[in-house]
Amino acid sequence: MPAIDLAKLKTQTARLADLFDQPSAFMRELREVLESYVNRTLRTRDAVASASTLPTYRTPTVILRRIESELSPLARENPDQALELADQLWDEGFLETHLLSAFLLGHISPEESRLLARLTVWTQKIRDANVRTLLLTHSLARLRKENPDEFLALVTEWLYPHREQFWSNGLQALLPLIKNPSFENLPPIFNLVEPVIEAAPTLLQKD
Repeated sequence: MPAIDLAKLKTQTARLADLFDQPSAFMRELREVLESYVNRTLRTRDAVASASTLPTYRTPTVILRRIESELSPLARENPDQALELADQLWDEGFLETHLLSAFLLGHISPEESRLLARLTVWTQKIRDANVRTLLLTHSLARLRKENPDEFLALVTEWLYPHREQFWSNGLQALLPLIKNPSFENLPPIFNLVEPVIEAAPTLLQKD
């Protein structure tokens, strides 16, 4: 893998930001950027999830973090464009593009009705643990913070007794809330998850 030239990386990511509203052109540019940092011989500790079940460029983490930094304000200000780009990134099928797609969803307003539809479908299709975790934590961050009642309604729906295929989604989505020291209303959460854990402990231990 070539050494990372930070000045060049800044230029590359700025170019990606310029193409935010042009998904096809963005994807072409992104492929070139990721390809330029491929390490074809070594899976290093600094690469993104080398054990992923998805095809991967084995991109150094610093590359994705820089891209995310450029895209986050654009995603907040332009939800329609962010969703369109997130769809393109997801359809690309690589670990890095899935991670960037989940990242974009986390910056879109929870008032966007199409957000939850994507999350529900994608979390059921994805088998990569890193992407799935990001979808259920970061991608739900704004909903969890800005509209906690709607967030809990979503989780309650996932934990419905006859929807076993969604149980692990609900439990994993709750973890950031449970771990938040400022969140004190834990009894209703425990009442919500206890029946599920008791009903399928072996199944859920795998997740």
